[in-house]
Amino acid sequence: MIRQIVKSEKELIKLIKRELNSREESNNQHQDNTEKEIQDMVDEFFEIETPEKYPVYMFADFTFIYHGFDIDLVVSSTYYTDEDFAGIRKDFEILKDKGYDI
Repeated sequence: MIRQIVKSEKELIKLIKRELNSREESNNQHQDNTEKEIQDMVDEFFEIETPEKYPVYMFADFTFIYHGFDIDLVVSSTYYTDEDFAGIRKDFEILKDKGYDI
């Protein structure tokens, strides 16, 4: 699982590849995916989930599902920018002002 501040796309690619090659982190039961398969999975990730600017706080979880010789990759991810966190902090302040114990 990726759960950290990511400073650039290059760093995110490196983190994703490390996760996809890790048996424990991505449920990679065989740990024998080729570099091309890993790169294809990285490319697919960026087709769906591409931060427009960095740094971001990234949460991403990767799970391989094996069907005979076919492999599916299930990805759950989200990211937050500094502006997103500012909005979240503002929302918490509003709740505090309304008397919620936060």
